Amino acid sequence: MPKGEAGWRVGRITIHTTPVFSEADAQRGGFYRLADVLAVGTPEALIREFLLFHEGEPFDESRIQETERNLRGLGFVMSAKVTPGEPHDGIVDVVVETQDSWTTEPNIDFSNDGGRSLYDVAVAQKDLFGTGAEANLRVANGRERRTASVEFLDPATFGAYWNSDLLYAKSSDGNEEKLIVERPLYSLATLHTLRIAIDHLLQDTRVYQFGQVASLFRQDHRQIALTAGRTVTATSNGATRLLYGVDAVSDRFQAVHGIEPDDRHFRFLELGVDATAFDFIKLDHVNLGMREEDFNLGRHASIVGGWSPPVDGHGVVWRIRGDASNGWLIAPGRFVVGTLAASTRAGDARRNAIISGETRFVARLNTRYPQAFVARLGVDYGSDLDRDVQFFADGQNGLRAYPNFAFAGANRLVLNAEHRLFLGRELLDIFEPGAAVFIDNGRAGRGPLRTDLGVGLRIGIARLESAMLRFDVAYALQHSPLSRPGLVFSFATSQAF
Repeated sequence: MPKGEAGWRVGRITIHTTPVFSEADAQRGGFYRLADVLAVGTPEALIREFLLFHEGEPFDESRIQETERNLRGLGFVMSAKVTPGEPHDGIVDVVVETQDSWTTEPNIDFSNDGGRSLYDVAVAQKDLFGTGAEANLRVANGRERRTASVEFLDPATFGAYWNSDLLYAKSSDGNEEKLIVERPLYSLATLHTLRIAIDHLLQDTRVYQFGQVASLFRQDHRQIALTAGRTVTATSNGATRLLYGVDAVSDRFQAVHGIEPDDRHFRFLELGVDATAFDFIKLDHVNLGMREEDFNLGRHASIVGGWSPPVDGHGVVWRIRGDASNGWLIAPGRFVVGTLAASTRAGDARRNAIISGETRFVARLNTRYPQAFVARLGVDYGSDLDRDVQFFADGQNGLRAYPNFAFAGANRLVLNAEHRLFLGRELLDIFEPGAAVFIDNGRAGRGPLRTDLGVGLRIGIARLESAMLRFDVAYALQHSPLSRPGLVFSFATSQAF
């Protein structure tokens, strides 16, 4: 692979798109050939839209690497490889190879939570008509509400890397309408970024204490936010952006029983700075089996300040938000990533000060059967919180054997550790079996630490974007306000953390 030289230009770009099953795979039988017929094939023209280089332009190896990562991040692409050839006559020819994912993808979460059967079922149709867009239908039955929704996502709304997300949800206690249009920092050469978000949510919101509903109130949430960014400096592996925008937020509450929160009405004008560095490593058999993932160990830091004038009974309110992250490569296949986020308000409103941190350790072991040890430590701390804000430690938040909303409070501590073992090859060219053992430990509020441990079955399907089916059996070692020590069974189409 060329390392780059002044004067080199991009020559011929050749694109090879492979269906879900290659020609060799399709020789196994009619099922594989039928799958390729039914699946939507990705057009070469769509892949070409997402290339960050074009024929005749100066050759830049960083654009090659960024393009490969971006292609792998598309939901309809299972694998991507971008290979520059040997320079000749002052040009470098480039070969782009992609293989499609399944275009129809089910996602299912199921658990027996405190004796109740809860489920979340969704079906996504990806790469609609070869455009890269996705339609998602979802039906969920949770402890608090039943929900049906339809969502449309498009990674090329106004061209490549213009992402949009349109959602309509109808629930047993309300509804939600959401629209997001975003042009993210997809390359170091991205000069301008933009994000527009419009959201309306109407629902019954609950505050929990000892596993029971302490307050119930009707919430009407409305928000319009616009954030723009402009790159002011760029290096070979990072960029610094100036951020500016507006964030109009309105939350109205009406008590059903208990004490409702104070209404909130803010019109923030915001200004900040963001610094992002890219330092990726590529690994398989961490979260998604044979499917490769890109982990960014580069530094990131941002801070945004906002000022809201007097609005609807509020006086002047200030808001500060910030976050930072960094990764450290300990050895090949072993790394640590730490993240920290904080926000607070000042002036005529509750401070709602929140500090959240997470440290994740990954050790990918190259043994006969691929293995990965993954551990996570998460901490959340709140002070002078809005009355509708609290943290949970339960089956949805790291304690797999405990019912949802079992433990709640103004702070949270959760530690998870899981050792994963994979077969290292696909059976029938479709799925890869694996297994896991895990332990979860945590608490919310001032209660004692709760612990569960268990075993699980992992089935990797590299041709699905979610790529992992998870069956867990967890045993709670202590009681909760909603349950006694015992076994809990769960099924999901993603890793627990």
